[in-house]
Amino acid sequence: MARRGLRPTLRRIVVDADPGRIRLRSAWATALAVIIAIAAMGAVAESARKGPELVSVAGFMAMQVVTLVSDATLRQRQVTMALSILPSTAAATFAAVTMPHPAAGDVGIVAIVFFSVWLRRYGPRGSACGIIGFFAYFFTVLTATKPDTLPLLLVAIVVGISSALFVRTVVLPERPHMQLRTLLPTLRNTSADLLDAAIVDVSSSAGSPAAAAAGDRPNGSGGATARTLRVRLGALSQAAAAIYDWQDRFDTGRHANVTAPELAQVVFDVQMSMEHAAHALHRAGPRRDYPGPLIAAVEALRSTMIPATMPTGAPPFRQRSRDALECTAAATALAGAAGDAAWAVHRAAQAQLHLQSVHVAPGRVARVLPSGRARAVDPKPAPDPGPESCRADVADGTASASRHNGASDTHSPDSRLRLARQPVLAWQSWDPATRAAVQCAVAASVATVIGRVISADRWYWAVLAAFMIFYGTTTSGEVLARAWRRVLGTVLGVVAALVIVYAIGRHPDVLLPLIAVYALASQYLGPLNYAYRVFFITLILATLYELMGVFDLRVMEIRIDETFAGAAVGIAAAFFVMSTRSTPVLTTRICDYLAQLADLVTQCSAALLHGRTQHDLRRASRSLDAALAAVGKAADPLETVGNRQHRRDAARWHRCLQANNRFAHELVGAAVLEAEPADDHFPPGTASAFDRVLEHVLGDISAATRVTDPALRVDSRPGRRPAAGPSADRLVEVVLHTLPHSCSGTSSADRLRAAVYALRGIDRTLPETADQEGGLLPA
Repeated sequence: MARRGLRPTLRRIVVDADPGRIRLRSAWATALAVIIAIAAMGAVAESARKGPELVSVAGFMAMQVVTLVSDATLRQRQVTMALSILPSTAAATFAAVTMPHPAAGDVGIVAIVFFSVWLRRYGPRGSACGIIGFFAYFFTVLTATKPDTLPLLLVAIVVGISSALFVRTVVLPERPHMQLRTLLPTLRNTSADLLDAAIVDVSSSAGSPAAAAAGDRPNGSGGATARTLRVRLGALSQAAAAIYDWQDRFDTGRHANVTAPELAQVVFDVQMSMEHAAHALHRAGPRRDYPGPLIAAVEALRSTMIPATMPTGAPPFRQRSRDALECTAAATALAGAAGDAAWAVHRAAQAQLHLQSVHVAPGRVARVLPSGRARAVDPKPAPDPGPESCRADVADGTASASRHNGASDTHSPDSRLRLARQPVLAWQSWDPATRAAVQCAVAASVATVIGRVISADRWYWAVLAAFMIFYGTTTSGEVLARAWRRVLGTVLGVVAALVIVYAIGRHPDVLLPLIAVYALASQYLGPLNYAYRVFFITLILATLYELMGVFDLRVMEIRIDETFAGAAVGIAAAFFVMSTRSTPVLTTRICDYLAQLADLVTQCSAALLHGRTQHDLRRASRSLDAALAAVGKAADPLETVGNRQHRRDAARWHRCLQANNRFAHELVGAAVLEAEPADDHFPPGTASAFDRVLEHVLGDISAATRVTDPALRVDSRPGRRPAAGPSADRLVEVVLHTLPHSCSGTSSADRLRAAVYALRGIDRTLPETADQEGGLLPA
């Protein structure tokens, strides 16, 4: 039964949503940097007999530096933090010199905005230095610093940046072995949660992935189970992706007892085998109908997820491992869906035990994995024929596994798509950072004028709002979504600030520590939603105003008015100045996903029929996951602020591809997770029948591509296959009819059976197919 209660729920919300506790560590680093900056600058301000506003500036700069510096390695982040002192002090000096002259000040802030955004073209370092420099300029204007008081402001800026550098280098440096020690249990915990969701007792299995593949509409408790399963599958994928990201940043061999390829393969095996087991257990029906051996096998699988409290070679762990494998192996004698589930559970148990053998052991690299476990891909793959050949076959829907290296078709959707995406205006060929800089400069110019009309003293809030909604965005939809969240966070933050500040009053001993609390909350919750970050930053700025003695209701009203004005101006600039619309970007991302899906399907099918692959299927699966993440990012603004049709379409396509990605994982699992190499001795007619299924699926992927991008709708009506033919279900039944009913569980026939189920799921979760048949996706 699924574990219920407060502790598992909190763990899923707090721990599993933050694999490796990276966000939590970053939030603590931010809070410590703010505390150190406040303490250090407080001593300086007291000796110079200055007010607490400079202390707040130091704390705010420390928070921004920790938040904005995002280079890949610790060394790169240290260099970026040190370099950010130069643009910050230069921008503050420029502001102090030009602001006494209104015309020069207006030109100056537009120039600062332009160059701050333009520096994005130089990667994370340029982006961080640009926006940190802008904030230094902004706080110079906010505190009305004159040239004679500039040195103390520069000291506050340097203290803030130095505090962040000190915390990241000395107090809380990155500890890769500690992160890995947290990531590995998180992968086990999410695996256990997925197992619980897969075997929960429901009145109907309509909510299962198998039911979704069969076209049944989930309802009642089955629908709730399907939603829970999607959440748990997502948590498992997120935990695996966090480990892959850790490997990209650190040397695995220096912090674990395995090499980097071995750890990647173990994590991949765990993810694929657990997903496969979850689908197989759902197909086997509710838990109360499981045979006794299958129930025992499930419990044995659960026991493999209990962390080993002793070294790998200790008797308790060795005995537990042997018992678990014997129990799961005994259940594989079952027939039918229960037997398939038993084999999936057995493979998942093997993968979990391999995961248990991975230990954090800095400086040690030893081979601890059995060489004969999962059939891995060829470490020296054959030369890559390139994606063009595969995608050319997809265009005509005539590819098969036996000829997946055919010649490229110059009229394929991929080639026509590239032609359709050629820039038609000169500025469309500019670097995205340059286009965004021009848009932001135009918005800042107009926001300056409108801001002065609203308030001659607080006009810079409008410029800040116009500037910040362009940060990290490339399309008009992203700007609109970010503007909406900024306005929402500002309004809620002002309401909260009125309550908190008026309740506390002007007591620096209380308000200054609160800034550290706000900084921690902003850094921890900000990545989840930009509105959370703006909410807490508004509280920080309100606290700063109270420390300066100018906080009142009128100031907060001006803050809201200026934010609305700046957001409106930024939205207008995004839509009418060198606009990049969100819908074409989404269709491009979907087409990229479908192209990678076609390549992956072809590669997996070749591996199934011929027992070899020309590609690293693990890497191809990760690339497909990355393409799905890009679809989600492109769909987010449309789902947030699009019109009704855009919201519905974006959400529908995203849900379709999420379900589709799960079945693609099943296909990869069938191709690489088996222990025995494939053979070519299939029953008569099986290979040709499988080829027809593959041809049908690739044809539907091609049709989905044409439906997605209007430039490719040339030969077929939207939502229709190019030519009539048997349905995917009928073709799958033909393949299943040729396969023997009783297999060893690791034979080629078993792998092919799992593969055709996965291909049917892929076909039926393509958006254009889902539209035809209706109700495929869980509610």
